[in-house]
Parts: sequence; structure tokens; C-alpha cells
Amino acid sequence: MPLKAVYRGVTKGPLFLLRYFTKAKCYGGQVQDKKTMKYESLKNNFLIFDFYDQPYEKSIQKIKKLSLEEKKPKFYGQKTDGILIIYKIDENKPGIKMFNSDGSDGGLCLNGARCVAYHLKDFHKFPEIFKIFMGKNAIETIAPADSDLITQKIPAAKSFKQISVEINDGEKNFLITGDFVDIGNPHFIIFENKNIDWLEKYGKKIENHKNFPNKTNVEIFWNNSMLVHERGCGITKACSSGAAAVTSVLFLKNMIEYDQDVTISMPGGEVTTLVDRKNMVVLKARAKKV
Repeated sequence: MPLKAVYRGVTKGPLFLLRYFTKAKCYGGQVQDKKTMKYESLKNNFLIFDFYDQPYEKSIQKIKKLSLEEKKPKFYGQKTDGILIIYKIDENKPGIKMFNSDGSDGGLCLNGARCVAYHLKDFHKFPEIFKIFMGKNAIETIAPADSDLITQKIPAAKSFKQISVEINDGEKNFLITGDFVDIGNPHFIIFENKNIDWLEKYGKKIENHKNFPNKTNVEIFWNNSMLVHERGCGITKACSSGAAAVTSVLFLKNMIEYDQDVTISMPGGEVTTLVDRKNMVVLKARAKKV
């Protein structure tokens, strides 16, 4: 079966797709033919390549090139936050490879996995309950056939570490203290009232700080609102793995109890989370095909 693209009712083969995305004429980053559709969750936009029914290895380098900021096509005037490849591990056992906007491996991306879940249940008629695998992470997924509300479960972090990083603002050095936690990918969470301008200025410096050899995502969390600088992407409108990381730390600090709902608001929308009695972070949010 050919590689399937999310076109308006049209299935295109792999050669067409790769030629289309790599050779389409662009003006100011805009692809002329805007028939290509994207998936969205919490206003994060993803382009999905569906290799579920055939090998993807020969195409991976060409697809990876698309993730580079200067070559990546835009859709409806918005950049994609990541490019996702769906592949088959086994029957009803999908895997995802993701490339960030700088070409790096996306690791764990729950917004992207949520979009893939929507695609699998809609396009491949998956059962309501299944697992999606990203790297070493198994994401338990509930995707009802008649709803765009997707439930995801991943293990809660067992520990966190308070870290101070030294940053230079151009005139002097100062310390930023936050909680570092790994939820399948690294997060540095600052529990202070900072604004988006502050994060724009210092997010990349924190991401690339020597204290984080694999770089880190950066979140600002205050009064149930969260701002995000994602590793390999920069400022984005939402990060559900960040929401899972925050929920884990809140639980470990005894700020929330088992099964206590937390609604985390981000510029892209809201995700509802909790830690269940199996020590899983449960997240609920919506996805859609645009």
C-alpha cells in the first residue's frame, strides 16, 4: 500500500509526496499549493507521514530535511511545530519518529502523539484503546471513535532535582532556580511569575546551558498557567509533556493528591491532568485535522 498523506480525500504515493514537499516553489516560506492538510493539538501544528503499511527507512533523510526551519513548508501561514513519521512495530502497535524544527530528534511529544492517535483511529480504524511508542516511551492512549478528546497515560516522574543555572543578561550574571525532571524527555520548570518576553530572551540560553548536556525544555508555571520554550523548537503555544512534567513535580511536592484534576492553561489551550493510583500521569486534550 502506498504512503498515505493527509490530503483532502486523495491518497498520494511516496515519490509524489517527497517531490512535492522538497521541490515545491516557495515565496517567503509559503508553499503555493495549500491543499496539504496538517493536524493540530493545542495549536501545535504537525505534518504527518504515514508509513504504517510500508518501510520508511529509505525516505527518512529526505523527510528530516523538511524539518529544517528554512526549508520546512508552511501551512495556512503557520509553521509546523514538528514532522512525524508513523511506522508499524506490530499489528495495532504504532511507532512515531519526530523531527523538531531544527532537525533534531523530538523524543517524546504528547501533542504530536495525540494527533497521531486521532489519525490512526480515523484513518486506520484503530480500536479505542492502544499504545503508541516514541523511542523508549509507551503512551497508553484512549481515542473514542466519536470524539476528538484523546486521553493519554505515561509514567509519572519518580523524582526531581532543584537546579540553579547561571545566565548572563549582557551586563551581569544571575541565577535562575528551577526543578529539573525527566518524563521521557528533560524539563526545567521555573515556578515564578515570568512573562513571554522573559522566556523569549532567556529560554534558549537555559535550553543550551552546560548543566543540561542533552539540552532541556523550559517551562514557566504560575497559577496554573504555563509558558513553554521547547528543546529544538523555541517558543511554542503548548507542550503536553511539559504539562506531565509539571504535574509530576506538583505531586512529588505534595501540592496535589492522587486523582486530583489539574487544568493547565497555555497559549494554545488547556490540558487536564492528574496522577492516578498506578502513578501514571493522565492527560486529556483535543486534536483535529485542519
